[in-house]
Amino acid sequence: MITVAFTRPADKIDDSIGLAESLGMRAMAAPSLEILKGDDIEYENAEKTLSSGNVDYAVFGSGTAIEKCVQRFGADKFRKLFTGKVLVAIGPYTAKMLKSIGGLNHDIMPVFDYSSYGIVKALDGKVEGKNVMLVRSDSGSAVLKEGLLEEGANVIEFASYRLRKVGITPELKNIFEGLKDGSIDVIGFTSPMSAESFLSLMEGEYGKDECMKILSKRKVAAIGRPTSVKLTMLGRAPDIVPEKTTFEDMLIAVRDSEE
Repeated sequence: MITVAFTRPADKIDDSIGLAESLGMRAMAAPSLEILKGDDIEYENAEKTLSSGNVDYAVFGSGTAIEKCVQRFGADKFRKLFTGKVLVAIGPYTAKMLKSIGGLNHDIMPVFDYSSYGIVKALDGKVEGKNVMLVRSDSGSAVLKEGLLEEGANVIEFASYRLRKVGITPELKNIFEGLKDGSIDVIGFTSPMSAESFLSLMEGEYGKDECMKILSKRKVAAIGRPTSVKLTMLGRAPDIVPEKTTFEDMLIAVRDSEE
């Protein structure tokens, strides 16, 4: 049986472990990023801009972005503010959250590549001269903004929540030890920021050379292209990248890699 490890936001760990186990794997997880509410000024500016009618497209970079907006604005105001805009969801979970808690349907979603790259491709030729609001965390990839600017869009950034690195925890140390002693077969990463944090902390424990030596003996999975690019930049290109950019698809790819 494959043992897979990963880092996830604390509130997603139990469900993530359950999903991995349902796919026939053992799972270990540690908290990676803490989700914090967005700054008041971000919401005030976003509300003014949305109310002014100066937003043509709204791009939701995660389900959490929608959740935090609905918590802050309320469901009715959320619907009022975003109605009439072309709504873009980064992937199926985000589209589901937009409908289930926001009461709105998405208009555009990438095909397979549920990432910043996928959104840029999905909006190719559509946004020149348009005002595009990015609703996501304060740590969103520059790929999306730069790609849309190249398409001729006017980009408005709205950080509806913030991310903070958790740091070393007992669960994370257990993953380090499992990678070192071989009891973990695969380590999976679900965002560039979590990959960067993990490798930085692991290098702090063992040193860069030993860290890379350990990881060279285990398989590394990335949820999608941005995370894959970040891991490659950090010195450990992934072995596994699913065709579809979802956590479940990454786990399925991990499972299938051992068959």
